[in-house]
Amino acid sequence: MDAQLVYPVYSRRSEGISIGIDLFPDAKHCSFNCPYCEVHPFRHDHTFSLEQLTSELDAILSSYAGTREPVKDIAFAGHGEPLLSPYFIDAVTRAIAIKIKHMPEIPIILITNTLQLGDNHLINFLQTVRSQTPFSIWAKLDAGTPDQFYRMSGLKPESNAFETVKRNIITAGKILPLVIQTMLARYQGFPPTDYELTEYTKLIHSMLDSGVLIERIDLYTISRKPITPVVSPLTDAELIDAVHSIANHLPGKAIRAFGKSTRIM
Repeated sequence: MDAQLVYPVYSRRSEGISIGIDLFPDAKHCSFNCPYCEVHPFRHDHTFSLEQLTSELDAILSSYAGTREPVKDIAFAGHGEPLLSPYFIDAVTRAIAIKIKHMPEIPIILITNTLQLGDNHLINFLQTVRSQTPFSIWAKLDAGTPDQFYRMSGLKPESNAFETVKRNIITAGKILPLVIQTMLARYQGFPPTDYELTEYTKLIHSMLDSGVLIERIDLYTISRKPITPVVSPLTDAELIDAVHSIANHLPGKAIRAFGKSTRIM
């Protein structure tokens, strides 16, 4: 099957086969410009359609049903930020119906940079999704300081995106449980500093204190060649040191860590 919108992939963080859904087959569409991104700019004449999504997802889930290779989840990610797509709500609605038909127990995952997550209509929709089927929001938060945030997001400080991300995580996270996703990498050859790690844990603490529901934190490093060489992966030892630094300030909070190829903690 020559699928364009739905694709199986081995996911480190899902720890198995994840079925990806791409809402942007025509080009990369993202509100971030992360230096570690693996999706290079491109243009295709493909277009998104709900009918094609329905057909491809039905076929792929059917092909995996009953096999020895279990599917861990269905993830909205693909070539950009899913919440930028005008089809997002309809696509999730279609995916739920097909998933319930073939694999009702697996979760749907939204992987998001959270810049659009504060919309009340969207939050209400995601609440409905969570009431219908297993569902998880993986919310990106790569930094606890403005300088580090703007380096890792590729955005300019005048965008005020750091404040927007913090506000949206708090707004959505008081209603919907979140899994925080944090990239830890070398930038221009240097790993995150002790100060940056401490400020990150302070920010997480402030979110928890404000009532944000954080299920766990996933810390990971670069696994594939990024767009720019300004960033590079941490070694497993460096990542483990960073995890210990963060975990010591967040006792009792579930934390997972993923090196270049596999889970290490």
